[in-house]
Formats: sequence, C-alpha cells, structure tokens
Amino acid sequence: MRLFFALVFLSHVQNANAAWKELPWPVLNATLPVWKPEPFDEAKKYPAIIYYHGAGGQPDAETMRRMTDGKDFVIVGMTYKEQGAFNHGVQEIADELGFLNALKVRLVESLSVDPRRIYVAGFSKGGWHTSLLLDHDRTLAGGMILGGGVFETRKDSANFGKALPIYIGCGRYDGNYPPALGAMVYFRNLGGEITFDTWPDLEHQLPNSPPESLRQWLRIQADAPDSEKEATEWITKRLVEIEAISDPVDQWFAYDEFSSLPFVKKLGAEAAAAAESKIAALLENPNVAAERKWRTESRKILALESRDRLLATLQQASQSHHELSQKAVGTRAAAEAAHDFKRTQELLKTAKIVTRGELPPEPIKPETTPTSPTENPDRGPFFPPGTKMKPSK
Repeated sequence: MRLFFALVFLSHVQNANAAWKELPWPVLNATLPVWKPEPFDEAKKYPAIIYYHGAGGQPDAETMRRMTDGKDFVIVGMTYKEQGAFNHGVQEIADELGFLNALKVRLVESLSVDPRRIYVAGFSKGGWHTSLLLDHDRTLAGGMILGGGVFETRKDSANFGKALPIYIGCGRYDGNYPPALGAMVYFRNLGGEITFDTWPDLEHQLPNSPPESLRQWLRIQADAPDSEKEATEWITKRLVEIEAISDPVDQWFAYDEFSSLPFVKKLGAEAAAAAESKIAALLENPNVAAERKWRTESRKILALESRDRLLATLQQASQSHHELSQKAVGTRAAAEAAHDFKRTQELLKTAKIVTRGELPPEPIKPETTPTSPTENPDRGPFFPPGTKMKPSK
C-alpha cells in the first residue's frame, strides 16, 4: 500500500515541469495542491509548509504561495478527515496525526523535502488545528497559527526542548484575538520562540497582502543565503522612515512594532538597542506615556479574558473593557476597548449557562469556537462566540 501511494505521488509531481502539481489523497477523498518553488533544484533539500484551510474550504496552497512569494518552500494544501465540526477525542487526534505523518513521509521521499524542516500552518479552523498539531507532534520545525488559538491547555504537554519558532497572527478585532494571546502564552511556556503579530483593524480575515512580520519570519525560516543582507537593508530603510514621523505617539508605535519584528529580533541587535533608546526618550512625552499606560491596561484585560470560560470572567472582562474606553478617551486604546466591549456584550447575549460536567448537546465548530478539553468538559480555556458558559461558584 505504501509503495502504491508513493508511485501515485511520483506520477503526479514529476511528470510535468510546471510549479503546480496535484497529489491525489483517496483516504481523505481529496486532491491536494502542491507548489514547488521556482527555480527548483532536485539536488537540494527544501523546507515545506503544510497548510490547513478554514471550515467549509478546500485544500489550499495558494495562500502560503502568496505569503512566500512562491520562493524557498514546498507548499501543500492539506485537509481533514472531518470537514465540519471536529471532535477532538483521542482517536480523532490520532487520525489527524497519522494523516500528517503519512504526508510528511511522501514529501520527504518524493519531493526533496528536508524532514527536519516541515512546518504546519492554517487560518481559522486551520489555525486551531495547527496549534493542536504543534502541541502533539514534536518532530515539526514550527508553525503559523493564523486567526486561531489553542483547543486545550494540556497539563501533561512536554516542553519542546528547543526554541521552536511559532508565528501567531490575528486581526485585532477578531473574536479569536484573546485565544490567540492565550496560544502565545501557552506555547511560550513550552519553550516556543513566539512571534506575535496583531493585524490592525481586521476582524476574522487574512490581510490582503503578506504582513511584514510574517514575511520576515518566513525568510528567516527559509534560511535564505541573502536574508541577512536583506534584513540589514530593510532595517536601515525602516529606521529612516520612522525618524521622519512627526507625531510622537505615532513614532512610538512605529518603534515599538519595529522592535518586535523578526529581522530586528534575530539579525538586528544594534538596531534593536537603538530603538529601545528612542522609545525611552519618547516616553518622556506625556501623550506617549498615557498611550502606553492604557495599552498596558488593555492587555491585562485581554489576558483575563483568555484565562478561562467562566461566565463571571467574561462579565468582568466586558465591564473592564467598557471602563477603559471611558477612562482612555482620545487614545487608540480607548477605541480598541470600545470594540472589545461590544464584542464581549454580543457574546454574553448568546452565552448559555451549563452546569459543571454537562457537555454541549452538539459539536462546536472550530471555525469560531474551540471545544472543551476531552477529559474535563467544564474547563475549556477560551470562549469565542457560541461557546456555552459555566457559571462561577
């Protein structure tokens, strides 16, 4: 059987010169799109990205092809055994890990993929799924959690044993933003090297063009020979642009974002130190100091919101968002807090109280909502729209 699938795979990825290939995957009733970077060197070992689509979607390699500009990575659009709601039971997780492993074997054997440099990625349902795979498969090189978070925080989850690179990106106004922050904390505690990227003004959608932070992250993971030169040139250009910003608050935000970007964190120690010095000077401005104060307050509330799924926690976070929007009038933090208040109020309207130990009557779709942990159904970590709430004692 293994030989049969290998022959099928080879027949579809080696018979044509085009960059796009097709991989039939009968057990999933799907044909997976495969992108070979151009130019492709058969003698070279390439990193690979296995990308999981959102609920209701189809296997998609184009999203990651666009994010990588078609360079450096072999990309496969992967799918799931269960296309709708996904029951994260022991057998279901084992099945998905099995499909992933089988795909990795095919890529290594037939498409010049380096087995030590296989990444997983996904948006929405795919983002939640990516976090699950990262938590269970320690052979992965890293991953990209887009518009998602973690389904459960496992107490027995083993440390990665290395600084595993994980990019987490989410729209600031996405209902999954608090769970995305929760994923950042969870995977950082496991030893992950986290790049967290907030997509300003976006709800539950991918940016139209590759976010700069993700573009840089991918270039570093690709270990491209010209990445250090590219980083130096980008850093030099960006510092000139930031220095030209006249408004102190806008300049502070620009320096703060600059300091968090992969090129700066990995390849620009001197530039990072210069940015920190500029930030310290800007904080002498009262408007900048106020903006940082309220942003810090907002982050504390979001951390509270991502902590558990108790009804009382959501009520407390919603009230705190409202209070912040009133106290921080005229700041960016106030505008974001007003939106967070509206989001949490809408969630409270649909929340249904369940008693301890009672399971929801229907599967919860991970497109918008994570399920509760398999072993402890009344203590799930997050509550995007649709999740049933457990009352506080």
